[in-house]
Amino acid sequence: MDFLAIDLHIHSLLSPCADREMTPPNIITRAKDVGLEAIVIADHNSAENQQAFLELGKRMGIKILPGIEVQSREDVHLLCIFDSLEQVLRWQHLIYENLPSLENNKEIFGFQEVVDSQGRKIGENNRLLLAATSFSIDAINEQVTALGGLVLPAHIDRPSFSLWNQMGFLKDEFNFIGVELTPHLKRKKEQLEFIRERDLGVVISTDAHQLSQIKGPYTRAYLEDFTVQELTLALKREQGRSIKLEESLLSME
Repeated sequence: MDFLAIDLHIHSLLSPCADREMTPPNIITRAKDVGLEAIVIADHNSAENQQAFLELGKRMGIKILPGIEVQSREDVHLLCIFDSLEQVLRWQHLIYENLPSLENNKEIFGFQEVVDSQGRKIGENNRLLLAATSFSIDAINEQVTALGGLVLPAHIDRPSFSLWNQMGFLKDEFNFIGVELTPHLKRKKEQLEFIRERDLGVVISTDAHQLSQIKGPYTRAYLEDFTVQELTLALKREQGRSIKLEESLLSME
């Protein structure tokens, strides 16, 4: 085992708020240039670019797990990570069944492009992806876990679309094993105390929507392999697995 430089939250150009430069070749090249060894692609409520990233990741020598950043009916963003394309596409199917039947307005929300492994456009997703599903937070956690995936509340330190902001992070029965912080904000004492009191694992991810936002590595995970099971063990600090964060990013406000 060794420490692996990871970023668990990067968007492709399928996400309407992401730049159109966020193609598989550009993202993977940038990730390698900044020293990342393993990443998760997690677009908003969709996984239609995952196959392209998985194919190119193998060829370019970077580990990739497929993910989706899903929006709950409470307007909370949750990072859902899987081991296989089959698992993430099954989750995408359920998400599509529980999204409102609205069409994307690219002039307002942005383009939602589907590409091949070389970044060439092969289609466009016309459904509105920047929308809340009808799934509750609990239902998302239960269904993703049943599919063999891992759920982490995304960017809990952000003032919008975060579990802390929307819910006050009061429900222990959510049963999350960890949370995601961003590298962009100073830490709040009450959030860090909450995390420590509940012994939650922590990752710092970029939530990158532009190539320049892919930086780091801010998180290193001591793993045997880049899998959901190994990440789960690392977040729980079990069987010798662990997470190491960039200390400068844990400073208080």
